[in-house]
Amino acid sequence: MFATGHRTRISVGSVSRLTRGRPFSLTHRSASHGVPIDVHPEVEEALANGRPVVALESTIITHGMPYPTSLEMAQSVENIVRSTGSTPATIGLIEGRVKVGLQPTELVRLADRTMDVSADLHELARCPVGLVSAGVKSILDIGRTLEYLETLGVPVISYAESNDFPAFYSRKSGFKSPWRIDDPEAAARILYIQRQLGMSNGVLFAVPIPEKHEAHGAVLQEAIETALRESEEAGVSKSGKEVTPWLLKRVGELTSGKSLASNVALVQNSALVGGQIAVEYAKLASEYQSGKNHFYSDFRTGSPSQIIQKTKPVEYGSGSAGRKDAIPSVRKATVVVMGCAAVDITSQAEVLIKSDQKSTYPGKVSVSLGGVARNIAEATHRMMSGSTENDSATLLVAPIGNDDFGKLIGAKTQSLGMRTDGLVSIQGRQSAVCNLLLDSHGELRCGVSDMDLPHAWEADQILAILRDHCPQLLALDGNISSDVLTTIVTESSKMGIQSVLYSLSISLPTKISEPTSVVKASRILPAITANLARSTRSVISFVSPNLIELAHMYQDARNNSDLMAHERWWNVIDSFGLGSQFRTDLVQLAKRAVSDTASDLGTLSFIADRGIVQMAVNLLPFFQHIVVKCGELGVLVIMRLDQAEASAWAAQRSDPRCRYVIAHSPTSDEMLVVQHFPPLQTTQDVALNSTGAGDSLVGALLAVLARDPHAFNSPSTSSKALDIAQQAAILTLQSPHAVSPSLSNI
Repeated sequence: MFATGHRTRISVGSVSRLTRGRPFSLTHRSASHGVPIDVHPEVEEALANGRPVVALESTIITHGMPYPTSLEMAQSVENIVRSTGSTPATIGLIEGRVKVGLQPTELVRLADRTMDVSADLHELARCPVGLVSAGVKSILDIGRTLEYLETLGVPVISYAESNDFPAFYSRKSGFKSPWRIDDPEAAARILYIQRQLGMSNGVLFAVPIPEKHEAHGAVLQEAIETALRESEEAGVSKSGKEVTPWLLKRVGELTSGKSLASNVALVQNSALVGGQIAVEYAKLASEYQSGKNHFYSDFRTGSPSQIIQKTKPVEYGSGSAGRKDAIPSVRKATVVVMGCAAVDITSQAEVLIKSDQKSTYPGKVSVSLGGVARNIAEATHRMMSGSTENDSATLLVAPIGNDDFGKLIGAKTQSLGMRTDGLVSIQGRQSAVCNLLLDSHGELRCGVSDMDLPHAWEADQILAILRDHCPQLLALDGNISSDVLTTIVTESSKMGIQSVLYSLSISLPTKISEPTSVVKASRILPAITANLARSTRSVISFVSPNLIELAHMYQDARNNSDLMAHERWWNVIDSFGLGSQFRTDLVQLAKRAVSDTASDLGTLSFIADRGIVQMAVNLLPFFQHIVVKCGELGVLVIMRLDQAEASAWAAQRSDPRCRYVIAHSPTSDEMLVVQHFPPLQTTQDVALNSTGAGDSLVGALLAVLARDPHAFNSPSTSSKALDIAQQAAILTLQSPHAVSPSLSNI
């Protein structure tokens, strides 16, 4: 039998950290989606404002102590936590609902009944929390418990002047902890550094019972041994979960209540230490946010003292900019996504919106995180999460204002388990905010975007992060100014970054006639102009426009710049060696049905009638892979490949029946591929929210490319990549969130 004693969990500003990837407001989520979680208003307010919160278990209330002592103990523990400046959050299960923070009447209700909840050591291995415990009861197997915690990778630290591991009623169990500390600041530093390193496990702080209450230890131990013998004789030892409550009750009887007094004392002491650690943790978070903190942590093993120091974080940008509370700051990112992180205020009407009627409509208003770069980064993070290394592989780099919206962006990003060391706080500026109006079907009708901050971002604040990480993949969104985009693209070329992706749209239209943002479509063109002559391949590896944005980019490149008059452009187009066979194959492809299972979507004639392929081919000297999001018509990919690098494609010939056309150059190693991917069938007819579906598609592609940089170099792997990407888009399309949490399961 493995277990730990009474437990106090420490959480600062984020109970949602225990439920990674879920919305910031648990109260809102439970109300909106039927999740049985109720967060006490006092706890909710503390979390929203980043104040220290101490989570208290309720098993000690519901069994092991008689009423009314159980109630008095619970009330005193909450008062002790409040005395440290922390907010108590006693967690219990009442009528099938999880309660985070209890009302006085709910405390009474729990105290006046009994139940048994087995300790789950695996949960401590999964949750990044500090667990304050009085050790392990001597009625349990302490040695095996400590060995099992070590196997799970959970650090066990004695909070005392020695390495002795406590045994609940006794300050010494005969076992030693690997490390020890003796003050709340050191404990807080350990927890904070674990979070910086992106570690997903918790830490057990073993706090011995106060010395003045240990005098009864010998008497209690004798009573415990007697109770154990009686349990074996009575057969109680074979009754599973009933053993522990029976033993605790019997020990109380044998000691005439002396064990109960000791039990209350150790619970109160654990609560006091937990509150003190939470307060120190909150101080560290505040100091780190303001750039004042240097982290030192004392770990003592035996008599020598070993000091582990974390170096001061790199300061990005000028003196007017700093970084938010970081998770983590030491591991280099594989994927860096730069651009806009915004607060989305979404209004969805429940009735038909009439354009000629100036009125308010009944509906729902929600506040969530948005922004193209942020959405893409979350999607990539969700697709790549699952290990400590991959959890920190994606870095969102975005400016935020020094305002409440900026604090919200930082807090909610952190609650998703994402890194926040790329969020750059700009003094005196307002965070990006987007106000969207959706109709009753979840389609975007119109919106107002206050996106001045990303456009005003300075290059030096970005380049420092880029040089620090030198990622495998770099994604840029169109909210960054042309000048800064030019600087970033030029620098990434010098650094040899494998792939640069430029993403544009704020939405994935479900009908090709719907409007989208085209202002950003051409901001990348000056960067291409500046780098075209020196680039041996296309300047940008991937671009992901929708149909409208593709046409806008083509028109600007042709009419408003000299790009299509550049010698480099002519040389690449000539190297394709396109002839009549290519045009014939395209005609055959255009006759194919959009979907083999949805005849009402028509044919692919739009790729010829609207000149989609022609425009994309003319942009290939600038963009190597053009992933065109066609909404309900699927995805069209046009790419230029090297026949030697993409030998699987080089061995193929055009096959319109399989939805691809290939042009092999007779004069060079160039190869041009046009491939259509039909839309995946959805399980719901009505889209809940289309604003982040396109971003989820792009984020999923980034995750695929991070795992396999050559995913587009063969027909089978490219089909698999786009299948995964479309799955991600559909999940978000049918989700009320900007990025569906279900992406983590793909």
